[in-house]
Amino acid sequence: MSQTLLEQQAALLSALWSPATAVPLGEAGLPAYQRNARAVAERALAAAYPVLRQCVGEATLAALARDHWLDCPPLRGDLAYWGAELPDWLGRLGPEHELPVWLPELARAEWVLH
Repeated sequence: MSQTLLEQQAALLSALWSPATAVPLGEAGLPAYQRNARAVAERALAAAYPVLRQCVGEATLAALARDHWLDCPPLRGDLAYWGAELPDWLGRLGPEHELPVWLPELARAEWVLH
């Protein structure tokens, strides 16, 4: 694989996990990739954590999924494995998120079932 291709792929991955809505790479389709990645993150967590989703609501789970995607990007191509870090990640969130203190434990139980 050429060094240029590796650099382009690294730039695309960096842009996908950027908190910015669009990162200028000269690619018109990049915002579509970002939106798709964030939507996939929401669906993956909703599938693994249905009770958590019911407890916090769709909008909160969507926001958590987007933030978790940026902080803990997937390391495998199979997104069924992504989300294992969510319970610990939830435990590290500060009080400004106003989430119930029992939420990380619920997430741990759900991940075991998943």
